[in-house]
Amino acid sequence: METWTEMAKTEQDNHEPIESLIKLLRTGDMIERTSAAVCLGQVGPRAALAVDALAATLCDPDNPATAQEAARSLGEIGPDARRAIPVLIQAMQQFPNEGRAWFAAETLGRISDPSDARVRAALSAATHGNRSLCSFAEYGLKELDSPNNRSTTEPTLQF
Repeated sequence: METWTEMAKTEQDNHEPIESLIKLLRTGDMIERTSAAVCLGQVGPRAALAVDALAATLCDPDNPATAQEAARSLGEIGPDARRAIPVLIQAMQQFPNEGRAWFAAETLGRISDPSDARVRAALSAATHGNRSLCSFAEYGLKELDSPNNRSTTEPTLQF
């Protein structure tokens, strides 16, 4: 998988490594799926092709490790992952005691437009949850208001 990750990072016109990681994310065993999610995050914004596949894993009750890494990877993809915002909010609310919720809160703060009222409301509500989620939600709110918020970068168009 490291080879696919390196290829995906460097080969601009070759989508095959990302598509292979997406396939593994969807069909691999638990370890392969989690590893694929991690690799896609390491690719960063060039893995925007994987947003839907990563989002689809967020609420999977049978694989919390993959869901956690998917939430983290969506944050690494950045503003191109905005279409996953509804599922990130759902994962944060549905699984408040799990890592997927914590990283969903962080990712919401990193990728969302600061004027997005639904994200701000969801993060604010989560600050009253359990201690771990509360900390991540507070961090998400700080990221949302940060001048370094990655959402100020315009998403790239995918063809």
